Amino acid sequence: MTPSIGRIVIATGDGAKAYVTEDEKVYECPAIITRVVSEEPAVVNLTLFVDGGMARPLLGARLFATEAEALARLEQERAEKTDGSPCTVAFWPPRV
Repeated sequence: MTPSIGRIVIATGDGAKAYVTEDEKVYECPAIITRVVSEEPAVVNLTLFVDGGMARPLLGARLFATEAEALARLEQERAEKTDGSPCTVAFWPPRV
């Protein structure tokens, strides 16, 4: 799919969490694309809609076609980052 402003995606990773719990490893929330930074690779700016909180921006998120691709990239980014900065990626929701 081609990213465009106004499309709904699912954000997953550290930036998508609203509540911190020890047992949860993956966090997800809906997000809307607010700017397309690049189409290949797909990089977008998002507004995240987390549970129990206000909407918040996320700049420069990688966008993937499937949840599996997004989770694989998320784990790769977490392994590469040593400064503890949050890792968040996005994927298209499955069609129902």
